[in-house]
Amino acid sequence: MASSVNNVKHGDPHAEGSRQAKEAELNHPEPVRCVMPRAPRPREAAVMVCLFLSLTVCVIFGVMLATRGGVQEVGGVPDGHVCLTADCITSAALLLSNMDATVDPCQDFFQFSCGGWLQENPIPPEQKQWGVDSKMWETNERILRRLLATPTLRNSTESYERKAKDFFQSCMQKEAREQASGRPLLELMDQLGGWAALGNWSEATWNFNDTFTRLHLDLKVDALFFLWVNFDDKDSSKYVFRIDQGGLGLPDRSYYISQESLKVVDAYRKLIARVVELLGADPASAQDSAQDVVNFETKLAELTVPESERTNVNALYNNVRIHELKTIAPMIDWGSFFHAMVPDLTPSARVVLYATDYLGQISQLIADTPARTLNSYLLWRVAASFVTDLSQPFRKALENFNKVAEGTAGVTEEWRLCLQAVDEHMGMALGAMFVKDSFSKESKEKVREIAVDIRRAFVFNLAKIDWMDDKTKASAVEKSNHMVEKIGYPDYILNDTLLDEKFTELRVGRESFFQNRVSGMRHQVRQMLDKLERPVDRTLWTMPPHLVNAYYWPNTNEMVFPAGILQRSFYDSKFPMSMNFGGIGGVIAHELTHGYDDWGGNYDKEGNLKSWWSNSSWTNFTRASQCVIDLYNSYVIEGKQIDGRLTLGENIADIGGLKQAYYGYKLWRKVHQDEPLLPGLNRSHEEVFFMSFAQSWCITQRPEALDVMLLVDPHAPPKYRVIGSVSQLAEFSEAFHCPVGSPMNPVHKCSVW
Repeated sequence: MASSVNNVKHGDPHAEGSRQAKEAELNHPEPVRCVMPRAPRPREAAVMVCLFLSLTVCVIFGVMLATRGGVQEVGGVPDGHVCLTADCITSAALLLSNMDATVDPCQDFFQFSCGGWLQENPIPPEQKQWGVDSKMWETNERILRRLLATPTLRNSTESYERKAKDFFQSCMQKEAREQASGRPLLELMDQLGGWAALGNWSEATWNFNDTFTRLHLDLKVDALFFLWVNFDDKDSSKYVFRIDQGGLGLPDRSYYISQESLKVVDAYRKLIARVVELLGADPASAQDSAQDVVNFETKLAELTVPESERTNVNALYNNVRIHELKTIAPMIDWGSFFHAMVPDLTPSARVVLYATDYLGQISQLIADTPARTLNSYLLWRVAASFVTDLSQPFRKALENFNKVAEGTAGVTEEWRLCLQAVDEHMGMALGAMFVKDSFSKESKEKVREIAVDIRRAFVFNLAKIDWMDDKTKASAVEKSNHMVEKIGYPDYILNDTLLDEKFTELRVGRESFFQNRVSGMRHQVRQMLDKLERPVDRTLWTMPPHLVNAYYWPNTNEMVFPAGILQRSFYDSKFPMSMNFGGIGGVIAHELTHGYDDWGGNYDKEGNLKSWWSNSSWTNFTRASQCVIDLYNSYVIEGKQIDGRLTLGENIADIGGLKQAYYGYKLWRKVHQDEPLLPGLNRSHEEVFFMSFAQSWCITQRPEALDVMLLVDPHAPPKYRVIGSVSQLAEFSEAFHCPVGSPMNPVHKCSVW
């Protein structure tokens, strides 16, 4: 939930624990409410006409003032009809309200496009960053809250609707939670053999492997490493267990090692000590236990390989049999571990490792570590998972940590925390409620048409690339033709019977929120393990439809665009298509390009880790990619350098995606009547396209959030996602008439796709 502590909120609760889901990394969404207006009475109509004319004058007058205030005329706009409909005025007003017309777009296109938005939208106290997507999600949250508060129409105990609403209501019982305080967690700790930090633990009877197994099996707690079930990279027709490095409480290994992060580590130690003390330990013992956990996690961090050094998926992939794990990491009882997971799994079953050396090293760390310390670490991982589910003093401890780690100062509202909990365990149930209430099926089809034009643009531009041979180009086209688009929502969620079945084994009651959370974790593990017993289902979604996000999944060669992102500010059927191609078109093209970046490009059309490149083409791709690495390495923000290696895949997708979206729009214009210009902007539709793209990234961050992003996020900061992309496209400079050598039109440009 709302924290930097990984086990309280480890990334997206709907992501599958793999870095392969290349997400557009927005935040969350807002819905388009489709309400048929009634016909206005004569007096109302007159008022509406007056308002319409007034707004037209305001839009045009506003731009005249902005121009007088210092905006430069950047070339002339082609002669054309100016649209004065309400939809055009609203679209123009949105662009105008976000931009800062006093900035030269050729000097800083991000500030030009987003300066107005940044000025008028300070970060709320409880948030670490705030963007156009955050405001969209804020609207979505309120819709979901309203839906969860309505009477249950399908009141059967097996109804997903009832379970979701009961889950939410159990969380909203604040008085019961305050009275329980830490008791539910203490009872869970007792079931796990006790916590040394609390004194209710016996080394003589405690078994590391038993507790370790239960954490992964019963509570989905990723202690020491991440474990999940997904496709075998080299045979996407099969599901396998996957294991990767993990188990740290702070966002990245560097926090434990860097002198610059000492204050965050100290705040983390204080958080652990405070939670232990609230559970009944004396202050001195709590401090000792907290230091013990931090010392152990520091050793774990020293064994963890930086993500910037883990970009070669072929080098990471290691398919072994379960019985071979005993040789790799002998201190873990792998036979018992996997037997508890799947009783009939044989020792010859396959497991894919992405951190083989790391597993061997943690095995030695276990051997060298006292049982008391191992217990303290494992049980803290459990406690961290439930901090936000306990009484106010526990939440206050987390709030104090977040002040240091994220710079936040406010308290997240109760109902939002409860909504997050339901979303984590019943995301598709919420998605079904959202889609039925607030999503237009028409949007699904129109966005699919945009995707078709962008695919055509990709093939068109591919033919002009000079560093790739014809055979590899043909394979690239074949992969594009096989790429699947999932738009809006999975169809099964509109079938109540099928959705009820998805949550059949999830036990939910109105009385005990803590027990619902435990039940939810066990249900997630059960659903994960059930995959091993079924054929691969390529229709599954890993993200519920109400989120404002998108992703490319290389194992299925698919792009997914949930309903949450198919709305203003990314898409609106009433926008001119230049705005739609710049907004949602940019996201679609970004995800398509992920299929050809330094990670996704290793997978063939069927989603298998199999090279389809000639040696010379891959060498040339690597050389072109180095230009992108060097470009982003040259960017410095708040005195800190962006890691061009860590962010390479996203930067390739940003630059290449913007180009594909632009040419997709050009293809659309070839077969459609030219759109009239927007009023008051004095901008061509090519310029509007780029402005719409940039305004998708109007996001501001706290310094602490930026620090985390630069350390662990494969995306560049929002400003550089904009200027790093537009500055590499000659088409942008042509549209805005940027002089050669200006910041947005450098002489030397990087071009991969």
